[in-house]
Amino acid sequence: MAKKQIGKILYPLIVSDIYGVILYDGKLNDSYLGVLKNLSVERKIVCFSSMGQAQLDSLMKHENLSMISKFYSSASYDWSKHLMESYRLLADEEKVSTSDIIFIDDSVQNVYAAKAAGCEALLYDTTSSLMKNILDLGIEL
Repeated sequence: MAKKQIGKILYPLIVSDIYGVILYDGKLNDSYLGVLKNLSVERKIVCFSSMGQAQLDSLMKHENLSMISKFYSSASYDWSKHLMESYRLLADEEKVSTSDIIFIDDSVQNVYAAKAAGCEALLYDTTSSLMKNILDLGIEL
């Protein structure tokens, strides 16, 4: 069970990248998906990707991604993952504050933009280092 903050879930929204995180070397990253599945018990999981909407719609049908409730295409929303305003718009779309979001990406530039917007942002390099970073936030897996 995740630690609570004043009676609510700490970081109720997880936003994940796809390329280099969910899809790693062209294959589904099963260890990372296991982390997302554990987080999805108490949190909403969405993806924010530069993939086109048709690719995202196709990917959304994959049964191993059932814990992901929505896929956002930066092109469809005219958002850029490099700009902090995009994370504010995503938070508005999800009806949360940016401070309620953990954003996970393999791009330093995207992580900096999310942090500048007020999100907790984690740079993905391996699933084990990500798990340590999540635990360091006070979230049990």
